[in-house]
Amino acid sequence: MTIVGILSGAYGSLKMKVNNRDLLRLKMIRKSIFMVIAIFLLILEGGMWDANADITSTERDALIALYNGTDGDNWNDNNGWKDPPLDVDGFARAGTENTWYGITCNGGNTTVLEIDLNNNNLSGTIPIELGNLTNLRDLRLYSNQLTGSIPAELGNLADLKWLHLQENQLTGSIPSELGNLADLQALYLDSNELTGNIPPELGNLANLTTLYLESNQLTGSIPPELGNLADLQALYLESNQLTGSIPAELGNLADLKWLHLQENQLTGSIPPELGNLTNLATLNLNGNQLSGPIALELGNLTSLLDNSCDFRYNALYSDDPTLTDFLNSKQSGGDWESTQTVAPTDLTAQTTGTTTIDLSWTPIDYTEDSGGYEIYTVNESSYTLIATTVDKTVDNYTVSGLDSDTTYTFALRTKTESHTNNQNMVYSEFTDEISVTTDAVQHTITASAGSGGTISPSGAVSVNHGSDQAFTITPEANYHVADVKVDDTSVGAVDTYTFSNVTENHNIDASFAEDVAVGGGGESGGGGCFIATAAYGSRMVKEVVVLKNFRDNVLLQTSVGRSFVKFYYEFSAPLADYIGEHEISRTAVRFALMPVIYGVKYPQTSVLTFLSSILVMTLILRLRRLNRP
Repeated sequence: MTIVGILSGAYGSLKMKVNNRDLLRLKMIRKSIFMVIAIFLLILEGGMWDANADITSTERDALIALYNGTDGDNWNDNNGWKDPPLDVDGFARAGTENTWYGITCNGGNTTVLEIDLNNNNLSGTIPIELGNLTNLRDLRLYSNQLTGSIPAELGNLADLKWLHLQENQLTGSIPSELGNLADLQALYLDSNELTGNIPPELGNLANLTTLYLESNQLTGSIPPELGNLADLQALYLESNQLTGSIPAELGNLADLKWLHLQENQLTGSIPPELGNLTNLATLNLNGNQLSGPIALELGNLTSLLDNSCDFRYNALYSDDPTLTDFLNSKQSGGDWESTQTVAPTDLTAQTTGTTTIDLSWTPIDYTEDSGGYEIYTVNESSYTLIATTVDKTVDNYTVSGLDSDTTYTFALRTKTESHTNNQNMVYSEFTDEISVTTDAVQHTITASAGSGGTISPSGAVSVNHGSDQAFTITPEANYHVADVKVDDTSVGAVDTYTFSNVTENHNIDASFAEDVAVGGGGESGGGGCFIATAAYGSRMVKEVVVLKNFRDNVLLQTSVGRSFVKFYYEFSAPLADYIGEHEISRTAVRFALMPVIYGVKYPQTSVLTFLSSILVMTLILRLRRLNRP
C-alpha cells in the first residue's frame, strides 16, 4: 500500500508536466508495477506456506511406498498423487499430500491422520512403511485385491483407532503385534484368507468395540483372553475352522450385542456363562459340532431379537419346555430342534441265540441329511465301533458273531454327514449303555438207572458248555450199586460222578444188585466186609468199597465165589472184633489187604491177587487160633 501511495503521489506531481502520450505511458508503467507486486506477493505467500506445511519425509515415503506397492497407477482414483509440478521422487510436490486422493492430514498438513482407499482397485501388498505413520488414526484399505501378509509393523501405530483390511486376499497369520494398538476401537480383518490361530494378544485391546475376523481360514481355539475386552460390542468369528469349546470367559463381555460363532468346528456344550450377556441381541451358533443340553441360563438372554438367532445343525437339545419355546421364538425360522443330531431313544437289547443279539431303538426326527446310527460295544470306558446303519430311519440292528454265554454292553450315537448347511460331521452324545448276555451253548447228558436205585438228576440233563455236572447214585433198601457206566465205559460201583468242563453230549447209566444174605456174623453181603471194615475203621472208605464191589460183581456171580464168601462170613465177624480192638492187628491187615485191593482194581495182576488172598486167609486163620480160649 505504501508503494501504491508513492506512485499515486508521483503520478499526481507529474500530471501537470507531461503530455497525453506520456500520460498513457505512465499508466501502462503503473499497471505493470501493480502486476509485478501482485505476483511477488503470491510467490511470497506460497513460499511461506510451503515452508510451514510439509509432512516429514518419512511419512511422505510411506505414502509413496503404499502407492507403488499397490499399483497406484491403476487405482480407480489417484487424483492429486502425481499432479504436476512433480517433485524429484515423481510425485506431486511436497506440501500437497493433503490433496492426494484418500489422504487426510491435520490442519497444518504436518502429519497424516487418515488413509481411506477402500474399493479403489488396490493390488499387491501392504508396505511395512505404513508402520512409520505414527500419528495415523484411521487406515481403510478394504474391498480391494491386496495380497500377502499383514505387516507386523502396523502394531507401531499407537494412535490407530480404526483398522479396516477386510474383503481382500490377505494371507498368513494375524500378527500378534496388533495387540499393541491400545487405542484401537475397530478391527476388521474379515473376508480374507488368513490362517493360523487368533492371537491371544488381541485380548489386550482394552478399547476395542468391534472385532470382525469371519470368513477366513483361522484354526485353533477361541482365546479365552477375548473375555478381557470389556468394551466389546460385536464379535464376529464365523466361517472359519475354529475348534475346541466356546470359552466361558466370553460371558464376561457385558456390553456384547452381537456374537457370531457359526460355521466353525466348535465342540462341547454352550457354556452357561453366556447367560450373563443380557445385552446380547443376536447369537448365532449354527453349523458347528456343539452337543449336549442347552444351559437353562440362556433363558436370561431377554434382549435377543426375535427371529434373529440360529442354533441349528448341531447336536443340541433341551428337556425344558419353557427354554425350548423361548429359543424357538429367537430362532430364525422358529424351529431350532428339528435339525439337531441327537441320540436315539428307547434302546433295548434282546439275545436271540448263542451268538446274536437284537438291538432296537426309536429313530430321531432329523433324518433328512445323510448319516446313520453308530453301534458300539463298551468295555469299561473303551468304545469299539462295530457297525453303522445305512441311514437315520433305521430302528433295529442284529449284532452277530458273538461268543456264547457272554455279557455284552452296547451304546449308540447318531452321525450326520457334512452337507450344505454344515461343513462338519456331527455326532450326538451316546445313549445310555445297555447290557445283555448271549445264550449258552448247551450239551445233553442222558442219565438212567436200573431197578433197585436212582440217579439224580435223571433223564436228559442240559449242561452249559464248559460247565460241570454232578450225579448222585442211590440204591434202594436191600440193594447196592453194582456198576456205573459213563459213555458205556465202567467207572465202578460209585455213588457219585461228576462231568467236568462239558463240551459234548454224554450218557451215564447206573445198575444195582440185590444184597445177598450169606449168613453168619449178623451182617448181610451188602453190609460190607467185616475184616476190611474193622481194619480201615469204616465201610465207606474207598478200599472197603473196592472189596465190596469185587464181592458183589465178581465173587457172588459164581458158585465158587459164593462158597468163598459164605466161608469168609462164618469166621470173619469174631476176627473183625479182635482186629478192631488192636491197632497192631489193624495195621497188619491193612498191609496185607493192599495187594488184594490193587489186584481187584487192576485185574491183570490177578495172580498177585490170588497169592495175596492166600496170604490173607493164612493170616486170618492164625489170628483165629490166637483168639481161641
